[in-house]
Amino acid sequence: MAEIAPILQRLSRIRSEQHFVVSCYLRLDLRDRVREKYLVALKDAIKPLRQTFEQPDLGHRQREALEGDLKRILDYAGRRPNLPAAPGLAIFACQPLKLFQTIPLPRAYRTRVAVDHTPRVAELAAAEEDFGRVLAVAVDRQHARVFEVTAFDCTELPSLVSATTRGGKFHSQRDESPGWGEASFQHRIREERFRHYAQVARELVALDHRLPVRGVVLAGPGPEPLLPFLPPSLKSRLMGTAKVNPTALSAPQMRTLVLNLRRNHELAVERSLVAEVERGLGTGWAVSGPRPTLRALSRGQLRSLLIRADLSGWGFRCADTGRLAPAKADCRGEGVPEPVADLVNEAIEEALHQGVTVTVIDDPEAGKALDGMAGQLRFRT
Repeated sequence: MAEIAPILQRLSRIRSEQHFVVSCYLRLDLRDRVREKYLVALKDAIKPLRQTFEQPDLGHRQREALEGDLKRILDYAGRRPNLPAAPGLAIFACQPLKLFQTIPLPRAYRTRVAVDHTPRVAELAAAEEDFGRVLAVAVDRQHARVFEVTAFDCTELPSLVSATTRGGKFHSQRDESPGWGEASFQHRIREERFRHYAQVARELVALDHRLPVRGVVLAGPGPEPLLPFLPPSLKSRLMGTAKVNPTALSAPQMRTLVLNLRRNHELAVERSLVAEVERGLGTGWAVSGPRPTLRALSRGQLRSLLIRADLSGWGFRCADTGRLAPAKADCRGEGVPEPVADLVNEAIEEALHQGVTVTVIDDPEAGKALDGMAGQLRFRT
């Protein structure tokens, strides 16, 4: 986080009453990159914003600056060499302030664009906390390379090398020689491999005690034999395994591997979260549907917010209470309903400011169980 901290600090200090800052979060998963679907999603996110440019209190220069910033973002995203090898990208642009900042992200909830007098950095600030710290180990029977992967960095820690006995010491039975081969003679090779795996497991436990980790990734020619040596506390946080050559693996390659395995792990987590919401609906500890979910969000009642990936559309914000609502009638008695171009975008931003865990449900089967938007509650009313 050392590299992102000054950028986040600089963005947080930007506040201008005269100029607008365009904040763009671009989702760049593998399926989003196919046939440049991410670019189509970006243009769809920009389209409703252009309608807000027609406000009478918006000057001609402000409109031109906003149009220029949107064009710069589209041009940048339209060039494939500019795209990072990451599942997400944040772009902040403001031509009058000479701002154009791009930041690769370990994940973007969805492709969204917002215009405000300050940069929308809530998702960026929450990225490290949501991602946590992942320990990735590339292991074979003699070596173990350990990597610490965070939201914005991948660092290789001191490696482990276990001593092995020189080969060729034992031979098959010849005349009166008692040897029966290296594998079977006192099981020397297996014993050395087991001792090595036990040492690697102890090192991972020590690293976890020093600073708790969110997950563990195992890689190597055959990483599965290391599993029995992991304690239950680490085994329960296993995000996946992969077959690689440990000696030829670089830190950026390991980071990409961890991001891919983590994404597959998150799909399984999404299904379990939807199941928890379904159980909570029966006990009153969950809500489903945009109207009850947004009402719970306005009360600070949500513990987690689940949104179906394909959900989009206009909404309203009640002028007196600031509450988000899907229809004008919901603001009765709470002030004049002010149109909101992207209701889901505003809901995500408000949830992040409240410290609510946000999950976008990408699994189509799991998404069918949601009425667009749902959430688990901190308390019942």
